[in-house]
Amino acid sequence: KRMLLEARTEADRVLNALEPALERDADVLPPKDRERIVKAAANVRAVMKGDEHRPILAALEKLDAESAEFAKQRMDKAIHAAVAGKRIDDVV
Repeated sequence: KRMLLEARTEADRVLNALEPALERDADVLPPKDRERIVKAAANVRAVMKGDEHRPILAALEKLDAESAEFAKQRMDKAIHAAVAGKRIDDVV
């Protein structure tokens, strides 16, 4: 039961971070990639209703794999925004 609660808690944490990120940074994500991420997130939500932790963990792994490129693109966008208009000496 504890492992199930921990898996559900982790799934909630991931989904609660992902959903606003998808809205905020939709511009870095091609529609096809967004669709895959949304589908994987929906799968996480569906398996969270079960009474077994392993399917939740497996669905989270799938979501992580589907959203890895999105996370990278968001990081790149944030870095570019942070250094925009600055000299290299100001950044290093």
